[in-house]
Amino acid sequence: MDDEIAEPTSLKPRGIEVPAETYSRVKRILVDTLELDLDPESINDNAVVFEGDLFADSIQALEIITGIEDEFGILFDDDELGIEMFDSVANLVEIVHRKLTRHEESLLEDRIS
Repeated sequence: MDDEIAEPTSLKPRGIEVPAETYSRVKRILVDTLELDLDPESINDNAVVFEGDLFADSIQALEIITGIEDEFGILFDDDELGIEMFDSVANLVEIVHRKLTRHEESLLEDRIS
């Protein structure tokens, strides 16, 4: 495999500002789960995850979700999971960021109540 995922073939990011650390952590999960022989930072944000540029299959997609849940301490409900999550690395990261933000807001509300 090449040292870099070259040209994007999927959707562009939707413009949500996400911390670089979140991108790094998700990309590390992708590299580890998919056993990619490359630097996580070399993965293009627009790379298709599921059966695309990164060649994830359905089992690996579930392993990626589990890895994200473990890494970030969040849980996805079944109705939140779908193939569109894997349209691009950026889309996956943005979904994680939104979920993480909602989780942190919920924890804060619980402390205030």
